[in-house]
Amino acid sequence: MNTPLDRANKFANLGVPSLTDVFAKVARYSRTLLSPSVAAYAYTHYLPSDKVKLSAAIGLSKAETSVTRTVATANGPVSAASEKKSTGLMLNAAASYRIFENGPLTLWSDAGIELSDTSMNSLRESASNPDFALAVGRAGHASLQTRLGARLELNSDNLQITTSANWLHELADNPAGHREISLGDADWAVTGVHARRDGFRLGIQGGLRLSGKALLFGGYQYTDHGSGYSYGRVNAGVKMAF
Repeated sequence: MNTPLDRANKFANLGVPSLTDVFAKVARYSRTLLSPSVAAYAYTHYLPSDKVKLSAAIGLSKAETSVTRTVATANGPVSAASEKKSTGLMLNAAASYRIFENGPLTLWSDAGIELSDTSMNSLRESASNPDFALAVGRAGHASLQTRLGARLELNSDNLQITTSANWLHELADNPAGHREISLGDADWAVTGVHARRDGFRLGIQGGLRLSGKALLFGGYQYTDHGSGYSYGRVNAGVKMAF
């Protein structure tokens, strides 16, 4: 399951040009970026039988990004600054069915659907020379994606390993990312790739129980929708029970 914060850089992943892409097309510059964010999630699951698992989740995230940059020009450096806000919403529902169990190995079939909406507000820079102040239009992306696949779990004493493979299909409109840009008297648009509706996701996750209340975990997930739209996700941490 992808969370809103996993999608914090979704504009680049989904072909919606990020501010870095925009700045890189303007001039040679140095840049400082600060992006504090907050997120909240709720998750529930239900086990109607020992072979069936049902789950649902909702997540909200908000990020405020401040960017300062210095542009090298023929008449000396120009400083510029901007602030932008981005928000994300995710709703997810999934079902799993246990196909077989043999000792430490368990094979599950998985199906799920996820609704997500990510938006980035428009912004206008303040600059020491107004001719170098960028104005960037609002951008967003809505997705309704289904997945169907399988998951193999190994549970042996204190070690847990899970591998998964899923086919992904986009149900919502799937346009290429598009942002309107203005710089002085110049106006243009930056357009990203057009992702295919069908793709795949592969993943591996491992866990090592350190004690009765502590679990060390880590994993990697790769998603590919073709047309240059592919990305990887790494996660690691410690789970504590209280």
